[in-house]
This record gives sequence, C-alpha cells and structure tokens, in this order.
Amino acid sequence: MYHMFSDGARPTVVLRKRSSLGAAMWPGVALAAACLLALAVTATSWATEDGAQAERTRTAHQFLRGLTGTWTARVSLGSEVSGGTWTTRSGPGGRWVVSDFSGELLGKPYEGHEVLGYDSASDTFIAIWVDSFARQPWTLSGRLDEAKGRMTWTRSARNREGRAYTATTLVEYVGEDHMIATSYEEDGESIGMVMELRRRETPPSSQ
Repeated sequence: MYHMFSDGARPTVVLRKRSSLGAAMWPGVALAAACLLALAVTATSWATEDGAQAERTRTAHQFLRGLTGTWTARVSLGSEVSGGTWTTRSGPGGRWVVSDFSGELLGKPYEGHEVLGYDSASDTFIAIWVDSFARQPWTLSGRLDEAKGRMTWTRSARNREGRAYTATTLVEYVGEDHMIATSYEEDGESIGMVMELRRRETPPSSQ
C-alpha cells in the first residue's frame, strides 16, 4: 500500500517502495524501543525486590503455571446454558499465562482471549480480556485469598444508562482441576454469569 504515502509526485517505483517501507517500519521500531526501555526498568525492579516480595512473586508465578491446560467449560447466563473449551498456556518467561475460549454464548459462536499476570508493585494479579462480543478490552485487577482458595476480580464498568460502577467476579478454586467463576450484577449480589471449568488435560511441563 505504498501508494497511500504518495504526495502526488510520481517518483520511481523503487523510491516509493523504500519510502513506504521506512514509514511502515518506523512505528514498529519506536514500539520496540519503548518495550525494551520498559523491560530494562522492570528488570531493575525485579532485581531490587526484597526477600519477602521475591518469594510472593515466585509463589504468584507458580500459581499462574498451575492454571495451564485444557479445560471444559459450562457457562450459565440466566436460563441459557452453553459450553466451550478454555485453553491456557504459559506466556513470556513463565511470568504470564495466555488463555483462549471457544464455544457458544446466548446461542451464538463466542471467542475470548486473556493475558494474565502478577504485578509485584501492587501485589495484585492483572488481566486483559477481549472477546467477540465486546467493543473494548476489559482490564481487571485480582486479589488472591490463598486461605479461602479464591480470587476476587474487579474492573471498571458502565451499565446500560452509562453510569459507572465496579464489576466483580469471584473465582473459586474447588480443586486443582476444577474452578467456578461467578460474575455479579451492578448491585454486587445478583448473579450474572457462572462459568464452571474442569481440566481435562495438563501440559507435561506443568504436571
């Protein structure tokens, strides 16, 4: 699409290709440079973690790796019940996990994608979720209660009238291969959607 960068003149094909290539590459180079800078800052923060925080970080990453595998999903939304497959794999450096959902919701094909990690600075789990129904990504913050075996996720949301509220999802880890995620309505008490996951396959490296 190099012609889109033409200024109306008619340079040679070779020059136009070089010009467009440079223009196309520059945003990627700038993004790569910004990522490398962020990586350097992050690596420094990891190196300066004290013993207690370093141990919490290791525990969090171990928890994340424990989520990998292929899960069978049962989704309940009101009176509608559907199913699908949830697949989680280890992400960059073992510090993240990446999940994909494929199935149905409300009688229609539904796909979702999630990146989940741990933020040692705030001692919280963080997640980004996108799906085939949503118009924008969801950013969630999670607190793990190891004693009770559950994670409480919150995110900023808006109701149909445009009023802002905090949406809550509670994930209960019933066992190593069984978890239940319950999303609540705006009042924080009424149940919106329930997803039950049962693991049917675990990657060899996670066993």
